[in-house]
Amino acid sequence: MKKLTHSLFTKNFTSTGINVEVVLVKYPTAKYVGQFPLELRDGNFTDYHAEVFYEPNPNRELGHSNYFAIYSQMGGVYITGAEHVEKLILSVYTDSEGDLIYSRYQHDFRSFKTEIGSVSIDGGYWMPMGEYEWPFRMIGRTLWDTGPCPRGMSVVVRDGEFYEIEEGEKL
Repeated sequence: MKKLTHSLFTKNFTSTGINVEVVLVKYPTAKYVGQFPLELRDGNFTDYHAEVFYEPNPNRELGHSNYFAIYSQMGGVYITGAEHVEKLILSVYTDSEGDLIYSRYQHDFRSFKTEIGSVSIDGGYWMPMGEYEWPFRMIGRTLWDTGPCPRGMSVVVRDGEFYEIEEGEKL
Protein backbone atom coordinates (compact mmCIF):
# COMPACT_ATOMS: atom_id res chain seq x y z
CA MET A 1 0.00 0.00 0.00
CA LYS A 2 1.14 3.52 -0.78
CA LYS A 3 0.76 6.13 1.99
CA LEU A 4 -1.11 9.30 0.96
CA THR A 5 -0.53 12.81 2.27
CA HIS A 6 -3.23 13.26 4.92
CA SER A 7 -3.60 17.04 4.62
CA LEU A 8 -4.80 16.75 1.02
CA PHE A 9 -8.27 15.73 2.28
CA THR A 10 -9.20 18.44 4.75
CA LYS A 11 -9.94 21.26 2.29
CA ASN A 12 -13.01 19.36 1.06
CA PHE A 13 -14.45 18.52 4.49
CA THR A 14 -17.54 20.37 5.71
CA SER A 15 -18.31 21.65 9.19
CA THR A 16 -19.83 19.28 11.72
CA GLY A 17 -19.94 21.92 14.45
CA ILE A 18 -16.93 20.28 16.14
CA ASN A 19 -13.75 22.31 16.57
CA VAL A 20 -11.01 19.81 15.73
CA GLU A 21 -8.27 22.02 17.24
CA VAL A 22 -10.06 22.11 20.61
CA VAL A 23 -10.36 18.29 20.59
CA LEU A 24 -6.62 17.98 19.89
CA VAL A 25 -5.86 20.26 22.86
CA LYS A 26 -8.05 18.12 25.14
CA TYR A 27 -6.52 14.88 23.77
CA PRO A 28 -2.89 15.92 23.06
CA THR A 29 -1.65 12.48 21.96
CA ALA A 30 -4.51 12.05 19.44
CA LYS A 31 -4.24 12.75 15.71
CA TYR A 32 -7.08 13.95 13.48
CA VAL A 33 -7.94 11.37 10.79
CA GLY A 34 -10.95 12.77 8.92
CA GLN A 35 -14.71 12.60 8.44
CA PHE A 36 -16.51 9.26 8.36
CA PRO A 37 -19.94 7.80 9.10
CA LEU A 38 -20.53 6.18 12.47
CA GLU A 39 -21.20 2.46 12.72
CA LEU A 40 -24.57 1.63 14.26
CA ARG A 41 -25.16 -1.27 16.65
CA ASP A 42 -26.79 -3.30 13.86
CA GLY A 43 -23.66 -2.99 11.68
CA ASN A 44 -25.07 -0.36 9.32
CA PHE A 45 -23.66 3.15 9.02
CA THR A 46 -25.14 6.58 9.73
CA ASP A 47 -26.25 8.93 6.97
CA TYR A 48 -24.09 11.74 8.40
CA HIS A 49 -20.43 12.11 9.23
CA ALA A 50 -18.43 12.62 12.40
CA GLU A 51 -14.91 13.81 13.13
CA VAL A 52 -12.63 10.80 13.69
CA PHE A 53 -9.36 10.79 15.63
CA TYR A 54 -6.59 8.22 16.15
CA GLU A 55 -5.17 7.65 19.64
CA PRO A 56 -1.88 5.67 19.54
CA ASN A 57 -2.07 4.71 23.26
CA PRO A 58 -5.70 4.13 24.25
CA ASN A 59 -6.67 3.07 27.77
CA ARG A 60 -7.61 -0.52 26.93
CA GLU A 61 -8.52 -1.22 30.59
CA LEU A 62 -11.44 1.17 30.08
CA GLY A 63 -12.36 -0.53 26.78
CA HIS A 64 -11.00 2.23 24.54
CA SER A 65 -9.75 1.52 21.01
CA ASN A 66 -7.31 3.45 18.84
CA TYR A 67 -10.11 5.41 17.15
CA PHE A 68 -12.77 7.71 18.54
CA ALA A 69 -15.36 9.94 16.89
CA ILE A 70 -16.87 13.19 18.10
CA TYR A 71 -20.13 14.46 16.67
CA SER A 72 -22.89 16.94 17.39
CA GLN A 73 -26.53 15.94 17.35
CA MET A 74 -29.69 17.65 18.65
CA GLY A 75 -27.71 20.26 20.60
CA GLY A 76 -25.36 17.81 22.31
CA VAL A 77 -21.79 16.73 21.64
CA TYR A 78 -20.98 13.02 21.85
CA ILE A 79 -17.91 10.78 21.76
CA THR A 80 -17.93 7.14 20.64
CA GLY A 81 -15.63 4.45 19.34
CA ALA A 82 -14.70 4.54 15.65
CA GLU A 83 -12.49 1.49 15.04
CA HIS A 84 -14.76 0.63 12.09
CA VAL A 85 -12.88 3.17 9.91
CA GLU A 86 -10.26 0.49 9.22
CA LYS A 87 -13.04 -1.67 7.69
CA LEU A 88 -13.94 0.92 5.02
CA ILE A 89 -12.64 1.09 1.45
CA LEU A 90 -13.09 4.63 0.13
CA SER A 91 -13.41 5.59 -3.54
CA VAL A 92 -11.25 8.71 -3.73
CA TYR A 93 -10.90 11.23 -6.56
CA THR A 94 -8.48 14.10 -7.17
CA ASP A 95 -9.79 17.60 -7.88
CA SER A 96 -8.13 20.13 -10.21
CA GLU A 97 -5.91 21.43 -7.38
CA GLY A 98 -4.62 17.96 -6.43
CA ASP A 99 -6.77 17.67 -3.30
CA LEU A 100 -8.54 14.39 -2.55
CA ILE A 101 -12.29 13.99 -2.13
CA TYR A 102 -14.63 11.09 -1.29
CA SER A 103 -18.23 10.52 -0.25
CA ARG A 104 -18.23 10.23 3.53
CA TYR A 105 -21.69 8.67 3.92
CA GLN A 106 -24.63 7.35 1.91
CA HIS A 107 -26.21 10.59 0.64
CA ASP A 108 -23.05 12.71 0.57
CA PHE A 109 -23.29 14.44 -2.83
CA ARG A 110 -20.10 16.34 -3.70
CA SER A 111 -19.26 18.29 -6.89
CA PHE A 112 -15.79 19.45 -7.86
CA LYS A 113 -13.61 20.41 -10.83
CA THR A 114 -10.98 18.06 -12.22
CA GLU A 115 -8.52 18.19 -15.10
CA ILE A 116 -11.18 16.58 -17.35
CA GLY A 117 -14.08 18.83 -16.27
CA SER A 118 -16.83 18.85 -13.65
CA VAL A 119 -17.33 15.69 -11.60
CA SER A 120 -19.90 14.77 -8.96
CA ILE A 121 -19.84 11.84 -6.59
CA ASP A 122 -22.78 10.61 -4.57
CA GLY A 123 -22.43 8.13 -1.75
CA GLY A 124 -24.53 5.05 -2.37
CA TYR A 125 -24.43 2.25 0.17
CA TRP A 126 -21.74 0.36 2.06
CA MET A 127 -21.43 -3.16 0.70
CA PRO A 128 -19.43 -5.92 2.40
CA MET A 129 -16.70 -7.27 0.14
CA GLY A 130 -15.95 -10.98 -0.05
CA GLU A 131 -17.07 -13.76 2.26
CA TYR A 132 -16.64 -11.80 5.49
CA GLU A 133 -18.74 -8.94 6.86
CA TRP A 134 -15.87 -6.53 6.20
CA PRO A 135 -14.29 -4.63 4.58
CA PHE A 136 -17.08 -2.40 3.29
CA ARG A 137 -16.80 -0.55 -0.02
CA MET A 138 -18.89 2.51 -0.80
CA ILE A 139 -21.00 1.63 -3.84
CA GLY A 140 -21.91 5.10 -5.07
CA ARG A 141 -22.33 7.03 -8.25
CA THR A 142 -19.85 9.09 -10.24
CA LEU A 143 -21.18 11.66 -12.73
CA TRP A 144 -19.07 13.76 -15.08
CA ASP A 145 -19.79 16.23 -17.86
CA THR A 146 -17.59 15.05 -20.77
CA GLY A 147 -14.77 12.78 -21.79
CA PRO A 148 -13.47 9.61 -20.17
CA CYS A 149 -14.59 8.42 -16.74
CA PRO A 150 -12.62 10.15 -13.98
CA ARG A 151 -10.03 7.83 -12.47
CA GLY A 152 -10.39 7.23 -8.79
CA MET A 153 -8.39 5.19 -6.33
CA SER A 154 -9.29 2.79 -3.55
CA VAL A 155 -8.12 4.02 -0.16
CA VAL A 156 -8.10 2.53 3.36
CA VAL A 157 -7.16 3.88 6.78
CA ARG A 158 -4.47 2.09 8.79
CA ASP A 159 -3.03 3.38 12.08
CA GLY A 160 -4.65 6.77 11.49
CA GLU A 161 -3.18 7.25 7.99
CA PHE A 162 -4.65 6.98 4.48
CA TYR A 163 -3.21 4.37 2.09
CA GLU A 164 -3.96 3.71 -1.56
CA ILE A 165 -4.63 0.06 -2.32
CA GLU A 166 -2.52 -0.93 -5.30
CA GLU A 167 -4.10 -3.06 -8.03
CA GLY A 168 -4.36 -6.72 -7.06
CA GLU A 169 -3.32 -6.04 -3.47
CA LYS A 170 -5.04 -8.06 -0.73
CA LEU A 171 -6.19 -6.44 2.50
